This record gives sequence, C-alpha cells and structure tokens, in this order.
Amino acid sequence: MRTSWSTKHVFPKRKIRSSRLTHRQRGPPRPEPLSFGASPRDTLLDQNRLDQHNSYSHHPSQTHRRGNTTPRKALEVVLTPEVEEVLGIEWLGAIASAKWDDRSGALDSMRRTLERGETTLGDPEAVFKAGAYMLAKCLPDRVLPVYLSAIELGEHLVTVYAAKHEIDVSTVSKYADMMLPAIITRTSDRNARTIEATQRVILALAKSPCIGCRGVMSHILVTVANNKDYAAIKGRLQLLELMIEVLINL
Repeated sequence: MRTSWSTKHVFPKRKIRSSRLTHRQRGPPRPEPLSFGASPRDTLLDQNRLDQHNSYSHHPSQTHRRGNTTPRKALEVVLTPEVEEVLGIEWLGAIASAKWDDRSGALDSMRRTLERGETTLGDPEAVFKAGAYMLAKCLPDRVLPVYLSAIELGEHLVTVYAAKHEIDVSTVSKYADMMLPAIITRTSDRNARTIEATQRVILALAKSPCIGCRGVMSHILVTVANNKDYAAIKGRLQLLELMIEVLINL
C-alpha cells in the first residue's frame, strides 16, 4: 500500500512571532513636537524643558571652566584719542597681545606707574579713563595672572588714584558700574585664590567713598540669569555674608 506524504507533515509550519510591540511593551506614546499653532501653555512647558536642558549644557562661549553658567559680557569702553595718547603704542599693543604675560605685564606696569605718582602720563581724568580701558579689556580674561593684575589695578584706580586727584564721583561710578559685574562673576570660581582676591577687592571698593557699599550691593543683588546656577548663587551669598561681617564693625 502506497503512503501519501504531505509537506505539512515533513516541514511543520512555524509559528512566526509578530515584530510589532504591544502598547504595554512600547510604553506611553511620545509627545508630539509643538507646532506653530501651539497653545501658550504648551509653549511655556516646551520653553521650561529647553531651559532645563540648557542649564546642563556647558558651552565654552557661555560659561567658564569652573561651572558658572552666567555669560560674561565684554565691558564697553571706547578708545578715545585722549586714552590712546595716555597708553601709547606700547601699552595698547601689550593688552591686545596673544601672550598672557604681555597683558599681565602691561597692567602691572600701569599700576606701578600710578603708585610712583608720575605726572608725565597726562591729565589725571584721562589717566583714570585709560586705566579703565585696560580693565575693560583684561577683566574678562580667563587667564588667572591677567585677572589678578587687572583687579589690583582697578583697586588702586578707585581707592587711591581717584581720591588723590579728586576725580569726579560720577565718572568713577560710571566706570565702576562697568567693572563690577565682571568682578562679581568671579566669586563663583572654584579657585580659592581667585575667590579670595575678588572678595578683597570688592570689600575695598565698598569701603571707598567714591563707590560705597550701596554701589557694590546694587550689582551683587542683581538676579542671576540662570536660577539653576548654584555656583553663582553660592558665591554671592558668601560675599554678602563676608560684607556683613566686615562692614558692620566699621
């Protein structure tokens, strides 16, 4: 008797599993990207998510390497003919040099010249503006020796030179308002030497009659651009605590 064989007995059909995942395996659906016609509430939520993402991104153009997320803007001081005449080609070329030791050396040279009381530089107010121009170029510098030389020059300009030559208080306040934001930003630095030097200079400016405690506090109490920048907030709180401790006894 002849037996008939079928292919389904020889090659049994496999049960093929579906590659599609169920809703439980996939998880909840992802939110759709917002369109131009999104409601104001959705737009606000999307902006909050963007702010949270940006608070963890450290782009070198917006933050310095110590973790502060507050951008530091360049100080705006115009190079007038009187300032150019005081500084000369040598100092102007030094503060624009790509070598940090040239920039630091120019700042130290300017400070030592003022400390010696030389009057050959020109009119005292023009000399003060020339020093402020050098500070505008070098205070935002990321190299520590350049920054330290800059704040030492700034301290001498405001606390000693301006008072000695009786420079107009409005002129001193104007340039101090441009210098202080760049100095206060460094209170969030992780370098202990930078923090100590910055706090010392800010205290000296607060004691100065040309600026005073009120002029300094108006910059310290400015709202931090990023409320998640805990380093900047902590640095300002420590500065306020130090100012209360030191200035309350005066």
